[in-house]
Amino acid sequence: MTSVSDNSSLAYVQLLLAGVMLMLASCVSQPLKTETELTEITAAEAAEETQLPAGTVLWGGVILGSSNLAESTQLEILAYPLDKRQRPMTTRDALGRFLIESEGYLETANYADGRLVTVLGELDKLVDGTIGGAKYVYPAVKAAPDKLHLWNGEGDHETPRFTFGIGINLSN
Repeated sequence: MTSVSDNSSLAYVQLLLAGVMLMLASCVSQPLKTETELTEITAAEAAEETQLPAGTVLWGGVILGSSNLAESTQLEILAYPLDKRQRPMTTRDALGRFLIESEGYLETANYADGRLVTVLGELDKLVDGTIGGAKYVYPAVKAAPDKLHLWNGEGDHETPRFTFGIGINLSN
């Protein structure tokens, strides 16, 4: 036979465990919800195609340049693989370059060179360009502004931090 205090201790432990599980589940949340099947191709592979495959891609990388056009904003991106949170992993090898074409106006000061971005959008077309003096073919991704995720700094604000300890304050 169990006592009332044993039952309340068990309930407390179960509640604590549920809270920890909820916190862990929120640690790997992804900013862009992928409800459609993704086309598994890298930017470099897409640039080599003569006919761009149709489909939705989830790509990300470092912004190399941004410009406002008449009815959209164009971002040039150096692509990197994404981690489980959809954040570009800049410590890995780059996967080519691509363009993001987002309808409407984006503040290019916010989408500045060096910032990390992840996009969920449709492969739209191949665009001829140059890098230095060399010709380059950019795959272009068309995406609504709400399908772009701009990352803060080195991820300090997106990564949950947990600190456990005992503090002692000695003041005069």
